[in-house]
Amino acid sequence: MKLYDHCQWQAFSGTGNLGTFRMLYMIRKEIRLSKNHLVEALFNHASVGILLVDKEGVIRMINPFAIRQFGYQVEEELLGQNIDNLVPQRVRRKHVNLRDSYAQSPSNRPMGIGRDLSGVKKDGTEFPVEVSLGHFVQEEEIFVIAFINDITRRKQAENKLWELNEELERKVDERPFQ
Repeated sequence: MKLYDHCQWQAFSGTGNLGTFRMLYMIRKEIRLSKNHLVEALFNHASVGILLVDKEGVIRMINPFAIRQFGYQVEEELLGQNIDNLVPQRVRRKHVNLRDSYAQSPSNRPMGIGRDLSGVKKDGTEFPVEVSLGHFVQEEEIFVIAFINDITRRKQAENKLWELNEELERKVDERPFQ
């Protein structure tokens, strides 16, 4: 029997003493701390941008990868700012409406299926992104988690493949019949 199970058995069977309850408390505390440490490590070392925003779109948390991905140096540049600032100006108004709609009926899902999405870096340059959304409720307030991938390289490879295919088709069309 594991130590935790043994302490739990003693505590609930009435055979434990104050030391057993202390041990059980310490083990539970250690489990919570290790889970928190794991979640913190996942957030800070993920190779995908992660943003946590409230229902108004205010950035409450942002991981280091997202900070760099959007061309910023420190999280303080983005914390408290609206996520709409990371969306191209030409679609910002529509994004506000979509964000408000999502807050009314949230679901964990990819965003913008069938559309090309873009983010805006600190210097104003746009880059193609892929976004997945998640949500949770804490103390009756909804929070949205956005997982953001910069897909610039993938788009470049797709464009190169498209160009090569067009060139091949052109060569086939130009080839004399034999």
